[in-house]
Amino acid sequence: MRYILWLSVAIMCGTYICGPLVDPDLWWHITAGKWMLAHGEVVRVEQWNMFASGEPWRAYSWTTELLFAWVDKHFELLGLFLLKVGFGVALSLGMFYCMGRIADDWFFGTLLGTFTTASFFSHFTLRPQSLVWLFFALLLLLADRITKRGLSWQYVLGLFGVMVLWANTHITSALGIFAVAAWSFVGDKSKVNWKLTASIVLACFLGTLVTPYLGGEWITLVSKVSHPLAHTSVAEFRPPNLFDYVAAFLIISAAVFLFFLHRRPNCLDYGKTCLGAVFIFLGFAVVKFIPFSVVVLCSLIAKMWSERANDRVVSFGHIAEAIERLRALIQKIPREGLSFVVLVLAYLNLYSLLQAPLAVDVVPVADVDFMQEHSLPPPFLNVFGEGGYLMYRYSDFRGEPGVKIAIDGRTNVAPPEIFEQHENAMRGNLRWKEFLDTVEPKTVLWRNNWPMTSILVSDPEWCLVMQNGNEDQGHSVFLRRDVYQASYRDKLSC
Repeated sequence: MRYILWLSVAIMCGTYICGPLVDPDLWWHITAGKWMLAHGEVVRVEQWNMFASGEPWRAYSWTTELLFAWVDKHFELLGLFLLKVGFGVALSLGMFYCMGRIADDWFFGTLLGTFTTASFFSHFTLRPQSLVWLFFALLLLLADRITKRGLSWQYVLGLFGVMVLWANTHITSALGIFAVAAWSFVGDKSKVNWKLTASIVLACFLGTLVTPYLGGEWITLVSKVSHPLAHTSVAEFRPPNLFDYVAAFLIISAAVFLFFLHRRPNCLDYGKTCLGAVFIFLGFAVVKFIPFSVVVLCSLIAKMWSERANDRVVSFGHIAEAIERLRALIQKIPREGLSFVVLVLAYLNLYSLLQAPLAVDVVPVADVDFMQEHSLPPPFLNVFGEGGYLMYRYSDFRGEPGVKIAIDGRTNVAPPEIFEQHENAMRGNLRWKEFLDTVEPKTVLWRNNWPMTSILVSDPEWCLVMQNGNEDQGHSVFLRRDVYQASYRDKLSC
């Protein structure tokens, strides 16, 4: 029953972070996956964006894109939602396992696993990056085993295998290499095992070369390094608001990490201490890095807990005492009953989500239905996030584009000047019209709560033909007035 309870809590945490399908990038991932399924090869040339058509493009998340496209083809919306639930449970189980092994204490590992999984809540969507957090935790566990037991061929193959999976799933594998290199520093500040560290880094780096692009993803990564600074309008590239839900997890984990380190500074060597400091900085600098930061900090807390196994209460004071009292309290509760209650909570959460597996207030389903039903003409002008869904809806079953899109969620596709013009239009500043002049749209799909919607409503050159939602959410569809007068006057109201 102890194992059943452990699994039950992990499953509940995995379902807790699941919400309806909402990620705008999911749809272009599916579209790219459809193309690869139909053609039997990875994408090498851009064909969906009107300003980058024919340019080289690497689908560095090709494995998950194939999976998403296959599930969408055979099981549609319900299948995609259940796949998201599967990702969530896998993440939770992975965090529970890795934290428990590093801490050498399954109860404390369960607490850290619960905390880490809950920190994913605001970030977790059905996208390739979600699996990367699991790979990251596995790499830290392998690095910890290596520093304790030495480097063996089994661990080398483990590092290599995880990095192969990571490199074929997402472009952020450099974070994993840096983390295991810092973790593998052995000894005090003046004594570092360079040979061990170099061997680990080499095994990881070679794993990133086993891709259809033969490691060409590194070139793409270099081209995207400045994106968090260049695309500040993208939510995941902004610094976190300290009052946000997700920032609380970073603040708490950083505070506990620093408290433990203050109480027993010798628990960690120089490399691990620097690793924690770097990821605290990354988390507070860019919201996208918060999940990585929490995984690192909780792993380091687990490491310190393991190092002080014989005198935890003395070493870590009231925090350790509270954890031990909680352990004693939980052990008094019948495991059968607690497992049942936890599984019921997981079921109730899933049941409510199954009633509305797609967030229609965010994904412009009704609006694109309207556009297709009335055959509204391209070119389309759209918001950054909605471009992926337009790609999905205006591509055929083979992923071939029927309409080329002005901009979508791929920050390494559209030229920088297009992103700049999009940001001006998004903010509704004095240069808002540049994006329209460049795209020369006949139809505009825009969010209600962004300034340009109000601008177009009062602009005599445009007709509002549909508005869905309210002032705070939903979308509006506009037709250029001359197009409306010529072809749609009798079909639509303006």
